[in-house]
Amino acid sequence: MSIGICYWIIARGVKAAGKIIVFTSLFPYVLFMIMFMRGIFLPGAMDGLRLLFQFKGNIVSPHVWLEAIIQVFYQLTLACSGIVHMSSMKPKNQPFVSGLYWILLSVLVCGMLCALNIFIYLGHFSSMIGVPIQEITLSGPEICFNIFPKALAILPFPRIWLFLFFVTMVLLGIDTMIGAMESIVCYLKD
Repeated sequence: MSIGICYWIIARGVKAAGKIIVFTSLFPYVLFMIMFMRGIFLPGAMDGLRLLFQFKGNIVSPHVWLEAIIQVFYQLTLACSGIVHMSSMKPKNQPFVSGLYWILLSVLVCGMLCALNIFIYLGHFSSMIGVPIQEITLSGPEICFNIFPKALAILPFPRIWLFLFFVTMVLLGIDTMIGAMESIVCYLKD
């Protein structure tokens, strides 16, 4: 089904795909900001933020930096060269470098909002159950499908927020597939 949706969006052209991608890429920021504004006032949230910004000796470890570089590559989809392909669609008279700055800024903001929300709600949930944050071990998709749904469940009208969250996850997956499919189509076309 998702491949069919991607094909339908790509077949409608760059302008239609661009409009759809603008909506689907901006909505997660709105959702994360709402979660942040609600979460910052919850009990235990400051404990989570202290843990996030508490630098220990492992910050100089090569393993930590390797994981950070892998995350940046993953966020920017550098291996698929989607950014290079999409930048080739810009008019020739538009500057290329300023667009890169916006992409890097948006990735930084998204990563920071995610990290802030994760640690705010980890702090809150650890204070609710009485377990130190360091003893809560979650990583990867567990964070997305454990912390965020539980955080949205404590907002007013939780079913609406949870529905919007999972729709957003599907839309982000489709956005990623569109970028990958457009890169493949561009290579085949060239």
